[in-house]
Amino acid sequence: MKIIQKLTLGLLTVVAFSTSTSAANLIMDVEGTDVATNSGVLTGTGQKIGAGTLIMSGANGTSLTNLEIDAGLIQYAASGNVGSQVTFAGGNLQTTAAADIPALVMNADATVTAGGAGALAGLSGSNKLTVAGVGAVTPANLGASNTAVDISGVVHVGAAAGHILPNAAVNVLSGGLVEIQDAGAACAPGTNVVKSGAMLQVDPSLTVPAAGGSSSTDLFGTLQFDSGSTLKLGNNAVWQRAITVGSAL
Repeated sequence: MKIIQKLTLGLLTVVAFSTSTSAANLIMDVEGTDVATNSGVLTGTGQKIGAGTLIMSGANGTSLTNLEIDAGLIQYAASGNVGSQVTFAGGNLQTTAAADIPALVMNADATVTAGGAGALAGLSGSNKLTVAGVGAVTPANLGASNTAVDISGVVHVGAAAGHILPNAAVNVLSGGLVEIQDAGAACAPGTNVVKSGAMLQVDPSLTVPAAGGSSSTDLFGTLQFDSGSTLKLGNNAVWQRAITVGSAL
């Protein structure tokens, strides 16, 4: 008889295909196109395998110290349902309502799809994160992170409030939007590229200064607008930075 979903509890063992280092790890398997829900609170670590979708609806909070996604999709609708950290070894994460996104460890390229406004707590690892969806994501101070980010959704940036993009390659893809909400220095310290069909928005009454050295008030490490990208300026916004389309400045 086929087992559609299965839960395996490994105590004091290490599963061969797991990259989790915990000695007590719950393996959650949802296969193929199946959809299943875990509404319980997990203590320890969890591991999602299988190509199916697992809905996490339990209020895990810090009791679930790490949720590793190896394959498929994890979906959640409220802050704390996923736990305090997500490690990507494959697969993707989706929020279906306004919910905060826990600290992410990128051991594989993955997509976070935001269904509502939420805060990204942290980011580390060498693989790329794609931020998608219609909800706005407001990052914590990710300035020390070297994790590359592709943005096809909406991301709010503002250094004065500590909402800072990684010091890495940040590509705003077609349909993506980065909104500058305050003009504090180094809110986007990496190599930033606004692709064709993407938008960089400056909120009203802000001044974006000319490019300068690291000790200046410069917002960006480098900034490039590709042909077909959009710079949207709010009422009384002032843009002083030189632009050569297709070149990083």
